[in-house]
Amino acid sequence: MLSARLQIFYDRILAGQPLWDIGCDHGYLGLHAHRNGLCGEVHLVDRSPTVLEKLRRQVEVRWPAGPGEGLRIWQLDAEQEALPVVGGTVVMAGLGIGTVLRIMARSFAGKVPAGVRLVLAPTLREELLRLQLRAQGWYLQHEELYSEAGHVRQLQVWETAGESAQPFWNNTTLSRDNGLLDMFLAERRQYFSVSQSAEPDLVYLKRALAECFPE
Repeated sequence: MLSARLQIFYDRILAGQPLWDIGCDHGYLGLHAHRNGLCGEVHLVDRSPTVLEKLRRQVEVRWPAGPGEGLRIWQLDAEQEALPVVGGTVVMAGLGIGTVLRIMARSFAGKVPAGVRLVLAPTLREELLRLQLRAQGWYLQHEELYSEAGHVRQLQVWETAGESAQPFWNNTTLSRDNGLLDMFLAERRQYFSVSQSAEPDLVYLKRALAECFPE
């Protein structure tokens, strides 16, 4: 059983295609996908030998006779070494946007590879990541908010083609009903300016980004 947070990510994985969980930590997402046969290939990537040793012990407990084909664990610093990603879903959650962009630059060499879906949940500065990926030629397909450890995080799903989702301030992709949008905007406005405007958060953020999203 996945946590509510991980279930949000799981629901965005492309079935029947490779899954790359970069910075996988405990690996619950990929192990769940492998157990359920959601993806023919599951690649769990982390640079920490301590993290991966715990992950390997998990695999031994879950599959005493071996996990079978399709599951691979990589001890690798994806900021420094390219990964052979060819299609499928790439998940990067809990990483800073600088780390996300460096990993993408290393593995994709500045290109937008066909058939790849990015499922991203950076720690902060999600709006700046949005601007960078739009400039590179990625298309935002979905976004939603979720609560984690007292903070509101943003999930972004990007693909290499398709009609882009509208900016979240027009309420077409993020609902205000559960209060998360208001919390999200209030928490992040500090990253746009040291001058704290008296405008409502939604208006302030729209003004800050309006030039990047012309009507």
